[in-house]
Amino acid sequence: MKKMNFPKASFDTKNLSNKIGKDNVGRTHYRSVPLESHAAARFAHVMECMLHGELHFPNAAVRIAISLVLYDGIATSEDLDRAIDNLDGIYSWHGQYCLDWLDASACGNRRHVSVFTQAALALPRLGKVDVAGVRDDLCRVLQESIDPRYTFELLFADARAWLRENLSDPLYGHCTRTAPIASLPRAVLAREECGLALGGSETGHRVGGVGDGFALALGAYLDPMGSDHGSWLIAELIEVCRRNRSLSNTDDRQRMLRACVALASRAQQAGPTAALIVAWVIDLLESGTRSKSVLKAVTAASYVAAAAHKLLTAFRKRALEDLTASEFAKIYLGMLEGLSSSRARTLASALASWHFFATCWLDVVNLRVSLYKRVPQPMPKANVIWPHEVRLIRFWLAEGSCMDSRLHAQIVVAFELLANIRIRATELLNLRVCNLDLKGGGATIEIATRESDGGVKTVAGKRVQDLKSEPAICLLREWLARRTREGALPGDYLFGDPYRPEQRYCIGKLYLALNRLLKSVSGDPTMATHVLSHTHISFSWLAATKAIKNEVDINPFEIGAAAAGHESPCTGFTNYFHFAEEWLRRELDKAMVKYLARWPAVRGHVGISHDAYRQECSRRRRCNSDISKGEVALQVIRKAAPSLLACSAQGSQEMAKAINPLFCGNGRPIQLGDVLDVLSDIWFGHSSEVIALRSGRDLEEVASIADAALGVLLDIGELGRHIRGLCEGNTIALLGELLNGPTGDRIRCCRAGQDKVAFLYNYLECGIQREVAVKGVESWARCYSHGYLSLEYPALAAGIVALFDAAECPRSFLVIRGTENLDIRVETGVEALFAGGGGVMPYGEIVQSRQGRPKIYLSLASSPQGRQNNEQLGPSAALGMAGVHVLMFGAAICQRLLKCQSVLASDK
Repeated sequence: MKKMNFPKASFDTKNLSNKIGKDNVGRTHYRSVPLESHAAARFAHVMECMLHGELHFPNAAVRIAISLVLYDGIATSEDLDRAIDNLDGIYSWHGQYCLDWLDASACGNRRHVSVFTQAALALPRLGKVDVAGVRDDLCRVLQESIDPRYTFELLFADARAWLRENLSDPLYGHCTRTAPIASLPRAVLAREECGLALGGSETGHRVGGVGDGFALALGAYLDPMGSDHGSWLIAELIEVCRRNRSLSNTDDRQRMLRACVALASRAQQAGPTAALIVAWVIDLLESGTRSKSVLKAVTAASYVAAAAHKLLTAFRKRALEDLTASEFAKIYLGMLEGLSSSRARTLASALASWHFFATCWLDVVNLRVSLYKRVPQPMPKANVIWPHEVRLIRFWLAEGSCMDSRLHAQIVVAFELLANIRIRATELLNLRVCNLDLKGGGATIEIATRESDGGVKTVAGKRVQDLKSEPAICLLREWLARRTREGALPGDYLFGDPYRPEQRYCIGKLYLALNRLLKSVSGDPTMATHVLSHTHISFSWLAATKAIKNEVDINPFEIGAAAAGHESPCTGFTNYFHFAEEWLRRELDKAMVKYLARWPAVRGHVGISHDAYRQECSRRRRCNSDISKGEVALQVIRKAAPSLLACSAQGSQEMAKAINPLFCGNGRPIQLGDVLDVLSDIWFGHSSEVIALRSGRDLEEVASIADAALGVLLDIGELGRHIRGLCEGNTIALLGELLNGPTGDRIRCCRAGQDKVAFLYNYLECGIQREVAVKGVESWARCYSHGYLSLEYPALAAGIVALFDAAECPRSFLVIRGTENLDIRVETGVEALFAGGGGVMPYGEIVQSRQGRPKIYLSLASSPQGRQNNEQLGPSAALGMAGVHVLMFGAAICQRLLKCQSVLASDK
């Protein structure tokens, strides 16, 4: 063996530690030390000795250990210990043998082992490897063969010096653990290998009212409307989640779930933080925690009681997506200070469940610390969506639409944007029409979230993205054309509500559907829209590593970081890039080929004679003149390497066929808000095609709403039977004429949003088919008289009064107006009518008798009325009731349509 002389100082590891620093945007910089070149040369000498077969090992485990250091980029003793400890878990994936382990921070690490390590692994081993024994044996071999002063730690110092000379900075930081890159879990590779979803896991496919309630709560967080003061909602949430001992665990959990779904309808009024807490509790009750899918009712009750108020206080008026992992840890640990052991454990478990929920549904960083000694540390998120899964989602979306055709079109466009460019979910939902430029054959998207929408996450977050996918550009062009026909202005949201430009359309359902698609196609309940950012950066940066040339002027990763909205590539490598092992294997092989140029380094690994090897080299170099001798040698060695009896990436992982999670049906159910929106469009004079487009319903549905409206107008005396008969087939035009005539003065569509009728709208929107609502609408139809709510027959008004009481309308807002000469029986009947509700009579006022006006009628004031008549009432009581009439008119239409649908369903 050739002996080499190295400076004495190079045998001290302190002299071989290079300097590490970080700049203000997180880039890691390495400064070499003078003796680093000597250390790298010594490591190369060890590698040559190994290739030439000059090192002799007592057993296979020692050979495997030094192979991992020499050929696979393991440069720390901790990584070597963990890798050796997991040798039995090696598996194959796409022709590579993968060795996985977790580092101290639970971050996944993987190596595609070299052909030399593969040959060492093929040697027989007895029992489980003793890591400490391997260390001692390896140190003895190095001291006997290289230098008596050579130590185990010196080998790693030399390895780091050699890697510094031969690897790119990101890979060097990864191997030395100064800037680790998280590898994908094995289960993610199994999904790609099998083309199936993970089995045996609940993906949280909500149906019915639970899904609607969760979407409402999530939408209230994503599209906040009011101030973030939801203490009253959290108090109600804690109250409804108290354990009811008279019920079983399952029944009580279902009771809590129904109550939380009911609370979700009021989450918009409470603010975003309280709404998100309600969404968390719904998810907790339905899907459980990370470790237990079915939670006991008492556990959910203790979590809510321990954490709900603290979470509201800590995160009120703060964007969770903007907080770092250290800031989250500081907040959580602050909550745990001063608590007893049992209370701290309960709260820590609740906070871990809350943060896991946030990382599953939002663009929130993973927590890096354990909050309590008995609460397990969360695993970092490293995930991607594979190309076949993207194709499957596109197939699902093309297969059939969900109940709301407009929502389905939004889902298709939003998914294409997420799949083709790097854009955060919040940036996507805040896009406005003016942010898109589709001139020519391309598409440019400006990501510049307005301050009113929360602003960009960082200064680098304001950027321009080019959309290159032709199908995606066509879909986006069609969607913009639709928004233009709907009347959207350049400053309106891309996914805005046609009727309420300041709001986005069904934003909670849109976000929920996107997440459902990802969770279902992968079978992974932790999957969320943010994984598409991981996918885009991982694949695009891996492609960039293959195209890197020495003469490039601009670092391609700096370009990628700017396109991703990051200040430096450090963010991408630390959090988003997950294909380091493939890039590392390529660079290590490229660095090793220079040691394989001569036959002595090759002969022990190919199993053929020198003459046969020379013929093989000549044949390969004739086919490719650019290939070097070392590259030919590596190809021949790879061909001669023994195969390992290793399982596939799937192993024992249960897999299943993915199922489309989107519900497909004939149409979404009719709701009061939908009817009022269509009436408003008809009143405004839009064409039937535009109304159908804005409402997301077909022309037949719009015509049926108009037909039902004419039927209600006929019942209340606002339409003559002969007129309706003359306009068969043109109901929309006739209804438009009526709403723009005297009838429209009495039933004004624009008054549906009055503050004073909000109590009635909220009640009818949530319970249009309740018995009180049905009887109230019938009572209104009987008492309606040309814009007045007549009380001349008090018994007929019992239903509308009961509806007002059920909707919690204060009696002080009601005014009864009547003439002086009323029949005593009418006065007695009116007093009996209002005897309920605490016995409080509305304020009364005497008016003059007028032709066409009832002798006694009910009106609604905009502020409480007292005996001193603090408010001067408007001159027209009919005008004061226009908001009530349009709500009752819409409710009557809605109930009529629902009744028809029920009859048709029963006939079928």
